[in-house]
Amino acid sequence: MLYFHQLWNHFNVYQGFQARCRSIRWLASDTTRLTLFNRSSERRTATLDMLNSQGLDVSEVQNLSDQIDAQHAELENALLQNRDESLLSITSGLKYLNQQFRNTIKVYQTNALMQMKTTEIMSMY
Repeated sequence: MLYFHQLWNHFNVYQGFQARCRSIRWLASDTTRLTLFNRSSERRTATLDMLNSQGLDVSEVQNLSDQIDAQHAELENALLQNRDESLLSITSGLKYLNQQFRNTIKVYQTNALMQMKTTEIMSMY
């Protein structure tokens, strides 16, 4: 009986260790997700600053960027509370907003290139 009790104690210690490892992996994952979110925000800001310095109206993409940044607190709370369903919903929304941001930036870049080409052609005449 003593042997069984010792095995049971070791099993409980092992389960506790596994739970702690899962928590550590979750925490590392949380930190990574938030770090990536912050880096993405910095890249968006740099892109907006560059477009703005070129005299482009960035209000539409600024609005998208602001909507993305507004999700930071919700993402952080969902990560801290291990709410997988909330994470899926937030991630899905962020994916959509980021895609809109990228597509709008491509339109801005295409329009700027067309304007530059038009100006170049017009200066030839």
